[in-house]
Amino acid sequence: MCVHLAFRLAVPLAERALALLPEARVTQHVRLAARNAGPAELNRLALLARQRAGAVLRAWLGMLATGLVDVRPAWLEGIHARADEDRLLLALARARIGDLSARDELAAWAGRRLQTASGERAPALAISRRPLVERFDAIRVGGDDLLARARRRDPSDLDALRSARATAGRRGDHALLVALADHGDPRAFADFKEALLARDVDPGRGFTQRRLAADGLGALGLSAGVSLIAGALRDERNDFEGRPGAGLGIQYPVRANLLYALGEIGHSSAIPLLIAHLDDSSSSALGGLDLPAMDSLFRIGLPASEPVRRALPGLGERGRKNAGALLGALAGLPA
Repeated sequence: MCVHLAFRLAVPLAERALALLPEARVTQHVRLAARNAGPAELNRLALLARQRAGAVLRAWLGMLATGLVDVRPAWLEGIHARADEDRLLLALARARIGDLSARDELAAWAGRRLQTASGERAPALAISRRPLVERFDAIRVGGDDLLARARRRDPSDLDALRSARATAGRRGDHALLVALADHGDPRAFADFKEALLARDVDPGRGFTQRRLAADGLGALGLSAGVSLIAGALRDERNDFEGRPGAGLGIQYPVRANLLYALGEIGHSSAIPLLIAHLDDSSSSALGGLDLPAMDSLFRIGLPASEPVRRALPGLGERGRKNAGALLGALAGLPA
């Protein structure tokens, strides 16, 4: 039975059917069904998004953020966003209903600082990414070109984005990878996977391409990205860093963005991978990989507390200091 038909059955049956479907299919269903849904079905989609959380909730927030679905204030109540992408989309949805504080609160979150073994540091400075407020403003301004259309997250634009990549040069292809991340379509998981695993590109282009692919996987938020990123972290360390032409990969390390993406996905299976980098102070010219790992654990939130506490005895001195500071930050989060 197709996803859309199942959802139109009696609600209890539909909920049971959707609960058994893979995350990517439910995510895509939310994006497609919301376009033409009536009031009752929209309420059911809002409830489904909260229940499934993760990428499904992000897809729902994306529809609200860009105006594909009119925002009802009740749908935003009680959503405690942790990931940057969710914070951005929630701020945009709030702005659509006249919340004048949404942009300022997003800016405050983007400027957050964490206490670390090296003192107080800003996670945003440890990775190469577009600032959240800059993205907020670009989405609010809009536009008619393909890149601006991608930010509207209309599912029908995916084919145009893919077709444009087929004929784009290096810079154009990189811009289109960014656009695919903004677009948020779970079907683009395959595009980001291909870009992340590509081995037939020159080093300079490859480092940028893999970094943007990592950002895209984080933006989608699909839990399937965790195992893909785990392998990419090993490959980046063993096969790319240290090779001829790898200077760019040290200056703007792909691994930092891969670790950041794990926090955007927010799945508990990423926690051990992140803990393993709490001792790393030298693998990045932007200040080591411990800060991106800490920030991702912080964005995952309270589920990371007990695993970090259990890992303390096996960490080095720097890792223990980072873990202790992180536990203090996590203790201040609402339950």
